[in-house]
Amino acid sequence: ELDLDTSLPKIQFFIWKSMHERLTTRQFLAFSCPNINDRCPRCNSIETTSHILRDCSWAKVIWLQSPGILPLSFFQLPLQIWLKTNSKLEITLPSLKLPWSIFFLFLLWQIWLLRNDYIFNNQSISQTHLVHKTV
Repeated sequence: ELDLDTSLPKIQFFIWKSMHERLTTRQFLAFSCPNINDRCPRCNSIETTSHILRDCSWAKVIWLQSPGILPLSFFQLPLQIWLKTNSKLEITLPSLKLPWSIFFLFLLWQIWLLRNDYIFNNQSISQTHLVHKTV
């Protein structure tokens, strides 16, 4: 269960780090430590912030299963514009009675947490389960 008092500051900091490409991605770690593999453990592409949150085939399935109607540009925008645009979008998701911006930020957070669970704890859940968990 999500404790908003402790989770919101963490999510805000996570979003700030995402905007400034300061998440501890494999590419970020490999920059200062060349012996670290910079590849995504799920698909073997270079693991950047945008890759983890949107571009990895695993993340794409999550976004495509989300209750929002994604614009054609959703997977094409530069990371900072993508984050800013979606975190300010005031469209309410009728099925959830929740603004897209709130759902978007919480889903990003869940994607990040599950990526870390996959890497550090060897745990994985289905993308469908993640979308339902976030809702």
